[in-house]
Amino acid sequence: MLAVVVGCAEATPGAGDSPSIAQKASAGSRPQAEGKTVEKITSGDLRFVPDYQQALSEARYRRRPLMVVFMADWSKYCQQLAAETFTDPHVVQLAQSFACALVDADQQQSLCEEFQVDAFPTVVFVSPGGKPIGRITGQPTDETFVRQMKAALRTVARRSSPYRSLRR
Repeated sequence: MLAVVVGCAEATPGAGDSPSIAQKASAGSRPQAEGKTVEKITSGDLRFVPDYQQALSEARYRRRPLMVVFMADWSKYCQQLAAETFTDPHVVQLAQSFACALVDADQQQSLCEEFQVDAFPTVVFVSPGGKPIGRITGQPTDETFVRQMKAALRTVARRSSPYRSLRR
């Protein structure tokens, strides 16, 4: 089971040496509130830990969007996304404003069905309230990926603005 990193923070030095999602380099562990440990998954220069629900909880708590990345080890496009897009400096910087979930499609088929994912890679941007607010399917350019990330951030910022009720 693959999934989420709180905050999609930049990976530690050396983690980018293995950009293939198939290699799933373990970057240590992070204690959870229950005392359990969650293995972190590194892909490109972004870090992920397993568990979609934990990522959603983190997104709600921090009032930030969730970036859910659906990947399959056998997909060359997923490997390219990890190696190329997830190492782009703009993507890495923006990802720090998200809670992130990396979903192994072969292990979490029910989550793929819930989000109607049938092609890989697929990235779904989700509001802190759990509603999808954007989607990328296939291998986008880095510019397209950045544009979608910024759109998700703007959507969440608008929805959480204290002046929202004044707009008509």
